[in-house]
Amino acid sequence: MNKSFGFSLVELMVVVVIMGLLSTVVYPSYVEYVARGARGDAVAGIMRVANLQEQFYLDNRSFETDMTKLGL
Repeated sequence: MNKSFGFSLVELMVVVVIMGLLSTVVYPSYVEYVARGARGDAVAGIMRVANLQEQFYLDNRSFETDMTKLGL
């Protein structure tokens, strides 16, 4: 009796096609998710700078253009 172990070429090609279809659906969603996370970090950083500028204005009655004087 001849038993063969492993996968045939057709089975491997079916898996490759399925993985290709899944990746075309999942990859754009992943890219959008990463972009949303980066956008949230950017907004948080800008809000921090805005708060530091407001605090500096309250202390000195002028805004600062040098970010090192704000503590950044």
